[in-house]
Amino acid sequence: MSVQSTPSLRVSRRDVVRFAVVGGVVGTLAGCTSSSNDKPAPPSPGGPQDPDRELRAQVGADQGRLTALYAAADVPSGASKTVSELGARHLAYGQAINPVQPSAAPSGATPSGTTPSGSADPQAPVTALGLKGLRKAELASSATLLAQANKAVDPELARLLVLAAAGTAAAAESLRMVANG
Repeated sequence: MSVQSTPSLRVSRRDVVRFAVVGGVVGTLAGCTSSSNDKPAPPSPGGPQDPDRELRAQVGADQGRLTALYAAADVPSGASKTVSELGARHLAYGQAINPVQPSAAPSGATPSGTTPSGSADPQAPVTALGLKGLRKAELASSATLLAQANKAVDPELARLLVLAAAGTAAAAESLRMVANG
């Protein structure tokens, strides 16, 4: 029987030094590469560098107008609590979408492109709407918010706009149920 010997693996001191140098260089290069944490911070929502700044301002103004419509609403006393709660949601939507300038309702307008009479004048005076008029304003707001979501550069803003659109559609349905008793 012959015993086969395995070749001995000999590492010289020179090889050890080479491995140490290569390992040090690789470690140094790994430490110099950028990581995902080195990304610049995104612009603050509504700030001067925000690409959606104008869109945020428009949505905030629209939500402020809806808040004003609710404040001036002429609704039966039994529905006033529900209507008040639905109207308060628009202030929250405006603040979430445009935190730099919370939505302030101009004294006399409805959501962009809608007025109680259906005309396109956004500066028309606020008319005391009933439940059906508020429902129409909610439906128009929902459609407008969805269209605005398609224009958003920031995906988080688009998500917020879609959520607000869903909220306004739900409010319209709540108003329909309250109106039908």
